[in-house]
Amino acid sequence: MHPPIQHKLFLLLLAALLVNLVNAQRKDTGRFSSNRYYPAIRFMVKAPVMLPALYKAGKLNEIKNFADNWGQSPMPSDEFIFAIHVLIAAQNNNVSIHQMPWDYMRLLDSYAKELANANNASKTFKYYIKLPGSFYTYDATNDALKLLQFLQAWANNVMEAQKLTDSTSLFVCRVFAGSISTPSSYFKLNKYSYVEMDSYDNSIDSVRQQCFVVKRNNTTATFHILTGVWLPNGNLATLGAHPSVGIQFGGRNKWNEYDVTWSFRFLNPTPHMYTVLRDDTLYNNHYYDGGYAGFDYTRYVIHKTSFEAGFMAGMGYDYFDAFNGFNGSENNHHIQPSNIGSFDFNVGLNLKYFIHRGPSIGIQAKYHCVNYINTGGTDLGGNAVTIDFSFGAN
Repeated sequence: MHPPIQHKLFLLLLAALLVNLVNAQRKDTGRFSSNRYYPAIRFMVKAPVMLPALYKAGKLNEIKNFADNWGQSPMPSDEFIFAIHVLIAAQNNNVSIHQMPWDYMRLLDSYAKELANANNASKTFKYYIKLPGSFYTYDATNDALKLLQFLQAWANNVMEAQKLTDSTSLFVCRVFAGSISTPSSYFKLNKYSYVEMDSYDNSIDSVRQQCFVVKRNNTTATFHILTGVWLPNGNLATLGAHPSVGIQFGGRNKWNEYDVTWSFRFLNPTPHMYTVLRDDTLYNNHYYDGGYAGFDYTRYVIHKTSFEAGFMAGMGYDYFDAFNGFNGSENNHHIQPSNIGSFDFNVGLNLKYFIHRGPSIGIQAKYHCVNYINTGGTDLGGNAVTIDFSFGAN
């Protein structure tokens, strides 16, 4: 069945409106030349005109001043500013890896990606500048394309005229010239050829590791998502194993961590029938949902940059619903109390691995001492083991 003609007209009008809204965000230079947005775009607009003229006149100091001022503008294009500074240094044969910013490889990757897009698909290449304090963006595609072409030609001229032999100078100039399209990957595969860069990266990595360790070891908040399994033993095994999900949050320092933990267990029905006595009536049941809410403490005994381990101890309330829980139960929902619970004391191990000095993944394995009292019904005496995978951050 085809939609009525009114619906088609409505969809066409809606599509036209969306196109107009998108186009309204792509402003041309003239409309910004005299308003508050111009300072954010003026360097990108002027760069492809001024820089080639200054370079032709040999005015490298003026080019440096332009790049410095661009860096202080409301919306600097960091990858272009970085390229200009490095090419000036290469032109003067004084490129030093130790004068580059710590994230120089990120800037090289960003520049190389833009250049590859411009060279390989210039018709689809786009470069937008977010205008401060608004939802608008400026379409700087033509300006960025011309600037990339100029920087690429400059890099080729430097390599030809200066006869560069320094490995760092050659590497960055080849990136700016488009000969290396994926700088970080290329560098990882050829570290032996770039000794100074490798040494610099190692020193940066060492500092970042120290900063991460200091941050982690200071007093800080924690949050983790838990997912795992609850494994009862003894007569409690009647209820069967159940998967669980939960959250954990609290605080820590180098040696101690304090967390509030809540986990919810599910997977209904139980593998074996159990009985519950309520109001002088025995009910046979397979229904189950349960959980744990408590307080956990970890004492760390092993510390590495990316790994730590410690002993855990905790206490709280462990429970399951025999009739009507979070999953719902149409039968016997009127029977109270539906909850069967126990005090829970637990001990175990907490292992964490930190991913790239950021979030952590880990395993928490605990033995729970519980004592479910099911008077008049099935004996549920026994304890349980939980194994949880954690994902979170300090």
